[in-house]
Amino acid sequence: RCVFQRSLCSIHQPLQLPHLPATTPLCLSLDAVADAVNANTNQLHNANQRSNLALGNLQEGVLAVDDQSRVLLANQAVHEHLELANEPYLYRPFLEVVRVPLLTEIVQHVLSRGTPREETGEIGTHARALRILGRPLPLGNGCNGVLITIRDETLLKRIDAVRKDFIANASHELKTPLAAIRAYAETLQMGALDDREAAEKFVASIISQADRIDGLVKGMLQLTRVESNSALKMEAFDAAEALEPCLTAARAMSLSKSIQLELQLPEHPLIIQSDRDGFQTIASNLLSNAVRYTPEGGKVQISLTETPQHCVLSVTDNGIGIREADLERIFERFYRAEKGRSSDTGGTGLGLSIVKHLINALGGSVTATSQLQSGSCFEVRLPLPTRR
Repeated sequence: RCVFQRSLCSIHQPLQLPHLPATTPLCLSLDAVADAVNANTNQLHNANQRSNLALGNLQEGVLAVDDQSRVLLANQAVHEHLELANEPYLYRPFLEVVRVPLLTEIVQHVLSRGTPREETGEIGTHARALRILGRPLPLGNGCNGVLITIRDETLLKRIDAVRKDFIANASHELKTPLAAIRAYAETLQMGALDDREAAEKFVASIISQADRIDGLVKGMLQLTRVESNSALKMEAFDAAEALEPCLTAARAMSLSKSIQLELQLPEHPLIIQSDRDGFQTIASNLLSNAVRYTPEGGKVQISLTETPQHCVLSVTDNGIGIREADLERIFERFYRAEKGRSSDTGGTGLGLSIVKHLINALGGSVTATSQLQSGSCFEVRLPLPTRR
């Protein structure tokens, strides 16, 4: 292909013949030859364009090197994966174009041994996780070059890390209450059943830990449904009216801690096109977190306003706050800004992750700002229906 590519540069114009009388047999024969050459040239040119289009749109990088370690081909994906300079590369020495030791080793291995080699490594300033496969490339006349394919597996590696973290965190979250239930049950079995007061206390603890497991399972199931968008039912409703049940539950929680709730609602109905249950889940999680992490005698402010394009729900507290380093990760499953924080306060570690996924599914956005020992503010923006 590369030989043709270079040759086409010199024959892309139609073949020009010297002037001869149009009726001579030689002229007719040469005309036929010229037409055939021009037709073949056009076919090669079109084939070359199709090849460039196909290679240019591949997500995998394709790099070809001849038996003299000169570059024959490098598609756009190679430039992106290896962060190469945008400059001519054809027939230049491989080491001048690609300065990546791992690729140099693969090229030398395939050229010297004639066998494939596959490696994975982090390459470039952005530490891309690349899987690189080098194979022998027949060039004719008994010569072999190297064909290298490069696949970016950064996203797959990140997803695998998230999966492992989820399994580890879920196992840990389930292990703690199960261990407590077993300990209480063994204590009852060893004779505490005869002590009525102690038995009732242990049974209450068992029920409490079972409720915690139930909350974890329900949270994970809800998160799964949200991610698949199977639980959403879009309808028009008044956001302030839908918020009332969430406020009632928050008031009940705040009474035991003498927390003051300050409320700012719009004077007229604020109609949004969204999922009512999803909206209430978002509000309930944010309100319960604000009350849970605010000390006794604190204050939680809730406001519901609108902009020309969005319904804005804001929940602000003057609680323990979140470190700046943790703000970017608080929406991850089971992530805790402080170890044991959710366990001590009865949380499952899934609430904010559910909030984030629900808001994304509803086409909105959420931002969080916080300062240690000063409090946090979560602002949710959901799109308003288009006005005609």
